[in-house]
Amino acid sequence: MPKVLDKCKLLKLNTKKNNKGMLTFIENKDIPFKIKRVYYLYGTDKGKIRGYHKHKKLIQLVICLNGKIEIILSHKSERIKKTISKKNIGILIFNDIWREIKFLKKNTIVLVLASEKYKKEDYIYEK
Repeated sequence: MPKVLDKCKLLKLNTKKNNKGMLTFIENKDIPFKIKRVYYLYGTDKGKIRGYHKHKKLIQLVICLNGKIEIILSHKSERIKKTISKKNIGILIFNDIWREIKFLKKNTIVLVLASEKYKKEDYIYEK
């Protein structure tokens, strides 16, 4: 039987390189949800953890634009850790998955694409 966390996978994002530099892009066809909200996390000290919640409905794609993060995901007795530091890698996090994001470097910036607009009632703060 497949584990719930198996679907929370790393995604290599579309990236083009030329003599001017790099361009990474995401289109709705590349992810399993329509983007309804975009936000980013920054100004978090090295070693601090953000998150500590799960969602009833919301799905996210989390991308580390600068620095390095460790994402800890858990569902019932399952638990995985993923480290992200490449700008063209994101991790899909589905609903009902507990998430914690540990900031491993100073000046880290995390971009989040979300399937839903902010709704306080969608958040669950108990494991």
